[in-house]
Amino acid sequence: MSLSNIHIVVSVAFQDAGDTTRAIAMAVALRDQCPPNINLKIDFLSCGSRFEYQITNAGFPIVPARPRVKGISVAHDLGWDFPEFFGSEEIAKSFIEGQLAALRELKPDVVFHGMWAPASLAARILGIRTINFLPVPLHPGAFSHGLIRDLPDMMPLFTRLPRPIRQRLAWFASGAMIRAPIFRQHRLGAAAAACGWPIKGPISLFDMNMADLNIVNDHPVFHADYLDRIPKNIVLTGPLYATSDAKLDPEIVAHMERPGPSILVTMGSSGTQDFLFEAIKALISSPSDDWNAVVLASPSVCAIEDARRVANNDPRLLVTDKFIPALQATQLADAALIHGGQGTVQTAVAAGTPVVGVALQIEQQTNLDNVMNAGAGIRVQRQHWNAESIRQALRTVLDDGRYAERAKGLADTLNDMDGAKVSAEHMWRFILNEECGEKKLQIVRATSIANPVNCCCSGCWRGRQEAEGCQRLVEVDAHRFFTGKRTIAVGSENVTGAFRATLDYALLCVYILQMRGVWAVAGWPDDSIERENKRDVEVLCAVNWVAYQLLVQTSSLDVVLLCAPLAVRSYDNLAKARGNSFAGRP
Repeated sequence: MSLSNIHIVVSVAFQDAGDTTRAIAMAVALRDQCPPNINLKIDFLSCGSRFEYQITNAGFPIVPARPRVKGISVAHDLGWDFPEFFGSEEIAKSFIEGQLAALRELKPDVVFHGMWAPASLAARILGIRTINFLPVPLHPGAFSHGLIRDLPDMMPLFTRLPRPIRQRLAWFASGAMIRAPIFRQHRLGAAAAACGWPIKGPISLFDMNMADLNIVNDHPVFHADYLDRIPKNIVLTGPLYATSDAKLDPEIVAHMERPGPSILVTMGSSGTQDFLFEAIKALISSPSDDWNAVVLASPSVCAIEDARRVANNDPRLLVTDKFIPALQATQLADAALIHGGQGTVQTAVAAGTPVVGVALQIEQQTNLDNVMNAGAGIRVQRQHWNAESIRQALRTVLDDGRYAERAKGLADTLNDMDGAKVSAEHMWRFILNEECGEKKLQIVRATSIANPVNCCCSGCWRGRQEAEGCQRLVEVDAHRFFTGKRTIAVGSENVTGAFRATLDYALLCVYILQMRGVWAVAGWPDDSIERENKRDVEVLCAVNWVAYQLLVQTSSLDVVLLCAPLAVRSYDNLAKARGNSFAGRP
């Protein structure tokens, strides 16, 4: 059996500890599940990070990318300026150009990236297939139908309301939330356009990371309300967090095993020193508290000297900046005082440890709300993250045994999935679908790329906001899916009812493809023609004749985009021209 070569480039914001560990875990699983007839090569593309040693320890080579950064934190290196992820257009452009240069040189078959827009955009500009991993389903269908469990903490006026009222308001207002400034990145959009991205103007949060295959590293139990509203190329593969065989520092073990409740405090690699310092103040605020706490002061959050100064030599606190095996440490804790980063939350849940947490942004808020809704923790709102509120929440979690009981039950649910293994299985199915054997003509329905019908693009009171999000996704879909391919799109008009949104989608794809100089045809389905209208019949025949001629004459055709209901005659001509046998008409 001859070997097939497959080259994958992993490009992630390696300044983030969670993204680094998840990328490595999935790359290892992908390598372990590699079929015997595949010669797999995996390179990690990094602009600089203090976690690079984890990549080399896992046996993967690192390819340096520009610009070179200190790698202390994503916020520092990108110059975060809320709601913009990049401090300037120039900064964003430098990262996209660096990724473009590296990918042109490496020429990978697939780019595997996380929430790292420069890699995603560069790969799609070059027409390279992409796999993404995400903390949540990044799609309007999810955001508009329950992903946001509570009003964002960034709305302090409304967040003073009782939680049940906030949750109800969040549900009704979810369609409007995707119009918030953070969902439209102006600087990144301008930088991408300057680098060759075909769409001008701000780029949406949904567009900037969308890939051919999108892996969500979370358990489906948290997303059951809207799984039917997201496209099939977004798959939930189970939780994925840092695991290590390394031994926990004996000093940390001894401190957490002292008499009294034990608490692990961490703000991960993306928290802020203000939130960490307030947590420390809560722990030392009352001499009557008999707990013992280990405080992880990550260099990306603060200097350890500053954290120790706030701790004021309190013997109940052990402050360290060591990178420790998080799962082992969390298993020793009676409570975890954390931020809402996915890896940090999943580690606590996997250990069966109840949490008290704060969210720095909306995804973290969702992570903590899922735990809170399960009765396994408490999320303290950002504006209430002070020593008094933190201490009160900790005392509640520690004194009420139901929190620990529910946390253990939630751990049993989440630990029934091997996130890395399931992710690798989906990735290999995606890779081998096109890499093995001769390329085949792909028949793609409009609804298989995105699902605007389920997203309520029309006929829904929230349809206006969602339609705009879906329209932007269509533009990116067309660019991402059809780059470098000879394509015919058969769309439809004169159709009303449930199919309207899907057909609008197909027609928009046709328009975009035509603008990109790709063969594209829009046609009418037979069943929408008024039979007595001779002109309509003539138009239908003309459109189908053009489609037939293009199919016959284009031997290198890769993709035909169809929508339902489609022109039956065009479909039959397609089968005849290509010599394909189909199970039935779409």
